[in-house]
Order: sequence, then structure tokens, then C-alpha cells
Amino acid sequence: MKKKISLIAIIFSLLILNSCGFKKINKVGNNTFSINEISTSGDKTISYLVKNIISINAPSKSSNRLNIEIDFTKSKESKEKNISKKTTKYELRITANVKITEKNTLKVINKSFEKTITYQVDDSHSATLTNEKNSIEDLSEKIAEDIINFLYIYFEA
Repeated sequence: MKKKISLIAIIFSLLILNSCGFKKINKVGNNTFSINEISTSGDKTISYLVKNIISINAPSKSSNRLNIEIDFTKSKESKEKNISKKTTKYELRITANVKITEKNTLKVINKSFEKTITYQVDDSHSATLTNEKNSIEDLSEKIAEDIINFLYIYFEA
């Protein structure tokens, strides 16, 4: 009797968990869109990094072609100062205003992405610049991933 109840409970659990509706976003072969052209403005290093990441990770064959315009804004503010009023931490903020135009229907989608990171000021200026460069690369990768995920989710629905 206990075996039958546990078997029924296992089967019931599998049926409920199997139909939860989970779908993988970045599945291989998902051709709901492809990128026709990416144009960028703003900070050149951020533009270069994001454009390359999006170009590499986006699907390439689909009838739904997209033109993407991205405007980047970078701001750096002093986040923390010590007693002698020297900055010890900076906050770096990157904002990407994205305009997506479907080539076939001319439908326009506007979306804004923003990421923030804090980095330390080191003893040498070159180490601080290296920290800033690494922070810019990290934020650029995160923004590119957010844009790609947004495109997958938007065009999957």
C-alpha cells in the first residue's frame, strides 16, 4: 500500500513539475529575429564592446530583420571620500538608450538599460585607470547581455 501511494505521489509530482512552463531563452536555433544593422553613438570603447558582443551572440538567419541604434552615456562620480577629501571610490554608470526598428513592419521599440558599478582608487594612477577600464568592460558585457535577453524575450512572445 505504501509503495502505491509513494508511486502515485512521485508520478503526480513529475506531472506538476514538468508542466511549469519553463523555457530556455537563449536556445540554439531560435531564429525569431536577426540583426541587420547596429549603429552606435556615445563612448567609443563601450560602443565597440557592446556591438561586438551583440553581433556574435544574436541569431543570423531570420525573416524578421532588425536595425538597432544604441546611444551610450557614461558618467563617473565620486562615491566615497576620506578625511582629507580625497576620493577613495568611484561610481561608474553606463546608460544605453536602444531604439529597435523592425525592418519588415517598421515597428519601433525604445528601451533603456542602465548598469552601475563601484571601483576602488589605488595608490597609483595607472592602477586606478586599469580598475576603471575593467569596470567599463564588465558593465559593457552586462548591458550587451541585457539587450540580447530583451530581444529574445520580446520576439519570443
